[in-house]
Amino acid sequence: MSYNLEIYQGSDYSRTFTVLDNTNNIVPLTGCSLYSQIKRNLTSTESVSFNINILNEQQALVSLTLPYTITSTLHGTYKYDIFLIDPYQKHFKIENGLVTFTSKITNYP
Repeated sequence: MSYNLEIYQGSDYSRTFTVLDNTNNIVPLTGCSLYSQIKRNLTSTESVSFNINILNEQQALVSLTLPYTITSTLHGTYKYDIFLIDPYQKHFKIENGLVTFTSKITNYP
């Protein structure tokens, strides 16, 4: 699934979502883990990662966060993806898209 994100530079970002398969059914996350990366482009060697927590395994509820200490260092448009590792160690892409970091106006110490 492709989903674009807009994050305000210098703010704590949080998003909760449900992991669904191609037919929009919930994917139980028992025994699973998730990982992601944000990069400027495919060949970029620099990356940051979302913090991902499984909030409810049976309901496939996931929290995606990025602290202000990271968002304050990013500006412009990046690419991201999120992968799931199932109990059998198979990897599946569950989401990808663009992340736009909107520049902040206010300077905070």
